[in-house]
Amino acid sequence: METKPDEDTMISSQLNEMKTELKKLSGLKDLPSKFESFKNQLSNTLNEITTIRSNVDHLKEENAQLKKRNKDLEEKNAKLDSQLNELEQYGRRQNLEIHGIPMPDNQTNAEVEDKVLQVLKKIDTTISKDAIDVVHRLIGNLKMIKTKSVLVLLSDS
Repeated sequence: METKPDEDTMISSQLNEMKTELKKLSGLKDLPSKFESFKNQLSNTLNEITTIRSNVDHLKEENAQLKKRNKDLEEKNAKLDSQLNELEQYGRRQNLEIHGIPMPDNQTNAEVEDKVLQVLKKIDTTISKDAIDVVHRLIGNLKMIKTKSVLVLLSDS
């Protein structure tokens, strides 16, 4: 059986097209392995996302606990500040601050105490030397103040 030249050309052309298509298809033989690789990568990425979400949830829970603890500590601190202020106020109930007593810088506390007792006698009080625990001069701006204040701590008895 003989073929005509046009038929030969046509057959040859079709064979070439088939070879080209086969070459394209031969590149697809890697496709299952590439698909499996992408599938594994996607699976790993999803696992990482799940782990990250779990960590974020844990951190959110921990953050909420820390916020609550911080709020509790702030409330406790405010309560302790209030109690401290009350105790300080209670402790100062026995204090007497006197202004306007002229005193030289070189006076001792005993001399300051005697001067305070003289002032207390002049204003006709019943506070005796035994009722005084400590006498301190309060030091402010020494250059501006000629008469320093005196703090008298009275005993509880």
